[in-house]
Amino acid sequence: MKRVKNIGVRIVFLFVLFSILTGITGSCQRRYSRDMVIMFTQVFHAVPGTRSINEHSIEGELIETDDYGRMRFSFWTGSVKGICIMQKHDDKCVYYYDNVCYLISEPYKEHTSEELDAFKEANDWNEPMNESKMIKRELAESTLVTQVEEVYEKEELLKIFNSTVPDNEKYWTVVGYFDSSQDKQQLFIVSRSINKSTTGGYKYVPLDQYFMILNADGTYDPENYLIKVDDLSQSNAPLTEIKERNGWVG
Repeated sequence: MKRVKNIGVRIVFLFVLFSILTGITGSCQRRYSRDMVIMFTQVFHAVPGTRSINEHSIEGELIETDDYGRMRFSFWTGSVKGICIMQKHDDKCVYYYDNVCYLISEPYKEHTSEELDAFKEANDWNEPMNESKMIKRELAESTLVTQVEEVYEKEELLKIFNSTVPDNEKYWTVVGYFDSSQDKQQLFIVSRSINKSTTGGYKYVPLDQYFMILNADGTYDPENYLIKVDDLSQSNAPLTEIKERNGWVG
């Protein structure tokens, strides 16, 4: 009888220990390799629509390096796929050319050789390093959770957006933080879906997307703070335009 009791105690102990370890493991965030952190620090700051990731789908792969150490790499977040060119990196930061350092892939379509050649040329591939053209961003943590300074409440962001683009009960609008300038301006991507259900249910389909820039003091330029993005795979030009309109300093 004593032996049976001891076995029972051991079983209970092991069960409790397993529960504790499972809880700890479940509560810990996934940690990524240094190479992944380096690549996705650039992706999250440079490429619109990539901060909302599926941790089970995120992928990054080095494709090639040039004669000066620049990296061309691919990325996949579960929803956005593309390639980037990084000028360099060190123990604290990544360095890249703003607005031209990425190409988002269109669904079921590969980049042409002409597109890749133009992409490399815009990023000075195989040319001597040009520090004056680079911007930098601090490395993310190994969990790829980037720190965001909360300047605006969600409701405030929607109110600012809706002052120019009104919504109604058919629309579902999501405002996502994207990047910050040296002057603490904040860049957001706004995505809207519309309910197409004719039976009173929910059948949301993508409608449109915008870039939005707000100043650190809560102000914004009502004429220039918002620009529509027709296609994320062609977002480099509108991203450049809205930054220029609002005096963005990378």
